[in-house]
Amino acid sequence: MLKISDAAHFRRVVAALCLVAAPLLFEAAEITTPQPSGSAAAQLASFAQHRNLLVAGVLCGLASSMCFVPALFGLLHKIRDREVVYAHVAAALIIYGLVTQAAVFGINVMF
Repeated sequence: MLKISDAAHFRRVVAALCLVAAPLLFEAAEITTPQPSGSAAAQLASFAQHRNLLVAGVLCGLASSMCFVPALFGLLHKIRDREVVYAHVAAALIIYGLVTQAAVFGINVMF
């Protein structure tokens, strides 16, 4: 199944696994991260009460960001011959989204 000696096959398998794992990890991060409302003091109090959920959500979110990168390269490799301009514009938007997602979860690490 997983032939490590064959680089092309290994790259496709890793990209496929990341295409499945990245959205699942992102969904787990969104579900576990507490979503408080109200004033800043109320939000900080909610984060302090649910510290373990916040840490689990942040770790799932950062793992999701890391899994999206091989998935992105796998997708770009599959569509390298078709609609190259659209593929690179989409890749740039995906990278922008990944950077902002990592920044948001990094801010949550401070809490």
